[in-house]
Amino acid sequence: PADAAAFAELGATALTANWLRVADGFLAEGVKHFPDDERLQRQYASLAGLRLNADQMQSRLVNWQSHGTPPLDLVAMAIGLYALDGRGVAPAETWLRAAVEADANDLESRLGLARCLLATGRYQQCVVLLEPVRDSDRARSLLVIAHVTMNDLSMAETLLPGAEPAEDRADYWYARGLLVLERRELEDAEKSL
Repeated sequence: PADAAAFAELGATALTANWLRVADGFLAEGVKHFPDDERLQRQYASLAGLRLNADQMQSRLVNWQSHGTPPLDLVAMAIGLYALDGRGVAPAETWLRAAVEADANDLESRLGLARCLLATGRYQQCVVLLEPVRDSDRARSLLVIAHVTMNDLSMAETLLPGAEPAEDRADYWYARGLLVLERRELEDAEKSL
């Protein structure tokens, strides 16, 4: 593709087929080649929001600032993702479930769907969803949250990554905070949370 519109169109086409991982690749490549294109930047940041990945969306918005001004609606959406609860996940859950069914290797969509399940209290479903990708530190952080909430502290302790992962650091620190809080290590819990 010789122009930004081609990358945006390829990303949109992949999205309509529920191939979010493919769409993300096209949009990332488009933003790399055409960082001043607002349509590409919007689609790229929005896709992270659709996957309920607040850290990734924030990072994409910060990178966008080097080339333009992200719109307030996307900034508000990114902030709102950190306060995710069960009231607003139904539309995202539908998209993410379709994306995981269309592409079982789409880790980002699988993690987003896991966040939906956690937000709606379906912890066992979250565990089943993440078991195939438990070698990922990012997935293990979410598994720790599910197991701590289900009162399975011994499993949660074995799953907690040994160190903060490069991505989804908020999930890691929340998981770690919940675990040490359950062990009544209040000072450590306060630092983690």
